[in-house]
Amino acid sequence: MGIWTWLFRMRPDDVDALLAQPDGLDQLLDACFSEHPQVRPVAQMDTHRVWHAIHVLLTGKEGDGADPPASHVVWDGHRLSWGGGPYVAETLLRPDQVRKVADYLDALDFDELLHARAPAMRNGELWVYSFTGWNDGLDLIESGALARTFNELRTFYRAAARAGDVVCKSRG
Repeated sequence: MGIWTWLFRMRPDDVDALLAQPDGLDQLLDACFSEHPQVRPVAQMDTHRVWHAIHVLLTGKEGDGADPPASHVVWDGHRLSWGGGPYVAETLLRPDQVRKVADYLDALDFDELLHARAPAMRNGELWVYSFTGWNDGLDLIESGALARTFNELRTFYRAAARAGDVVCKSRG
């Protein structure tokens, strides 16, 4: 189980050019995580430890097996790698998938969804990585971290969809 998920908005042509290289995945990760000389992400977002709670909230599942677009928000997508280097997984969403995720997030009523899933998350029926221990022992819901991250993801995907960007995700 990874402890964070980073999301990067990138131009489709830049991603395709990097992935066409013999060491394309390394080039893409370099572009995302360091000062790449030619290609940089348009925007990035760190979900910190909240990524897993977002996944459970949206899908009702602790891991794999959920359907898109819910599973595509922080977890799934076109898998570029699995278990390489310091990263657990790198996935990519093409602009059409990004649009579906943005539309899905925009259509959700966060409070309704939280009301439906919070009991199972709090009682451990749905295990959530790092659910407790936030700000004086509060959980992710009480601290507001889950709502903040959800709203940031909604804004991130909305902007990516409007721009026609690819979203690359790295979990580690």
